[in-house]
Amino acid sequence: MKFELEKTLRGSSDEELLEDLRSSAKALNRQTITMAEYEQIGKGHPSTFQRRFGSWPDALKRAGLQPSRSKSGFPMMSCLKI
Repeated sequence: MKFELEKTLRGSSDEELLEDLRSSAKALNRQTITMAEYEQIGKGHPSTFQRRFGSWPDALKRAGLQPSRSKSGFPMMSCLKI
């Protein structure tokens, strides 16, 4: 068995963090990602984005992604038609 270190985003630039956010959303084939989803598939931790960019929605905006939740706190359902 070969020992390998897992790649993390420790010490990464803003752009490297945002690129990981974009690629994680792309892996889900979506234009957004929740904090819980990112925690499962991203290389960093959502709190890093909150500290660096002020909030999770601000990080999504900087990455060019859509908000992951509505202001009411419920997931946005863009596929629903009224």
